[in-house]
Amino acid sequence: MVLILHEAPLALAQLAVAGPGRWPRLWAERELLLERQHQILHDLISARILQMNAGNTAPAAAVEAANQRLLRQLRLHLRLEERWLGACGCLCPGHRAIHRLVARDSEAGWRQAGSDRQQQLIWLQGLQAWLLEHTGGPDARAYALARSISPSQP
Repeated sequence: MVLILHEAPLALAQLAVAGPGRWPRLWAERELLLERQHQILHDLISARILQMNAGNTAPAAAVEAANQRLLRQLRLHLRLEERWLGACGCLCPGHRAIHRLVARDSEAGWRQAGSDRQQQLIWLQGLQAWLLEHTGGPDARAYALARSISPSQP
């Protein structure tokens, strides 16, 4: 299971390129990449939850590194999503504020959980719940708006 955690961030980084040496320009390509990033984030969180529930006794350094990678990927995704939604005029101030809150609260929750496995599990489950709600709510609405104007916007 730890192998998955090491490969997923690399896969997320590789998705950033839509072709040899170019970033996606059309909303349809951007949306696909953002949705795949959502799935990778969900998979990272789910893998960590499975490890915690299975009683995995990975070394503390490996657990911390996996959590740091997860938080880094979340921050990178949020910034890219804001950039692309903002570029097409589909990022409202509330959506941006939600991103700021989750980035701040995720970091704080991770630090507060410390090495307590039960608290880490609670933190991961909360992050997973937020991701599912957010992708099905604010993201879905913003992406639909961007899709509706995509013929006139890059």
